[in-house]
Amino acid sequence: MADPHWYRNTTWTPEIAARFEQKLRRARDKADYLRIQATYLTRAYPEVALELVDRYLAIPNQLQQALGALHQGGSPGGTWPVGRSGRCLRSGASSGK
Repeated sequence: MADPHWYRNTTWTPEIAARFEQKLRRARDKADYLRIQATYLTRAYPEVALELVDRYLAIPNQLQQALGALHQGGSPGGTWPVGRSGRCLRSGASSGK
């Protein structure tokens, strides 16, 4: 039976990541799944969430870009962490980056 919540993981292991990638490859609209999964992982796995948001923002769609910028501005329960590049996603979104 198919798992309808494959993109709403609250934990992240290599097995879960592999299953997510397998399902994502088959998905028509990858952007929503990347965005939703990133939201679920923001607090517990911030680096993974940032990677998913980066992939989300790389999808060429203006509406998705705008939604991504909103997500970079802050997460539901607090602020996004500082990324590997040293930039805070909150400040990056406000400066138009």
